[in-house]
Amino acid sequence: SDGCGPCRMIAPVFKQLAKETGQENAVFVKVDTNAQYDLSGRYGVRSLPTFMFFLGGKKVNEFSGAGEQQLRQFTRDVVNRSQRENVVLSKEALTTYYAEKDP
Repeated sequence: SDGCGPCRMIAPVFKQLAKETGQENAVFVKVDTNAQYDLSGRYGVRSLPTFMFFLGGKKVNEFSGAGEQQLRQFTRDVVNRSQRENVVLSKEALTTYYAEKDP
């Protein structure tokens, strides 16, 4: 949200982490909760910023707040787990998944 100070504070870290991690390892998505209030309601977002980590279509971790170390650690954890489990995420697979789950 544009009116969220902690969101603005962590945004450059989020962007840099996405760049460091690479699209071949993870998909980073920023959601405007003012515009997508139904989505934030569905996922139970109560405070901003909230970060959710998904693997194989299932939420595996979540936290709220502008904690850079927590963001980096949870990102490392989910990327490492996806590599261990040989989870491959293509743009086509992501598009198909969301077309089925969130038409």
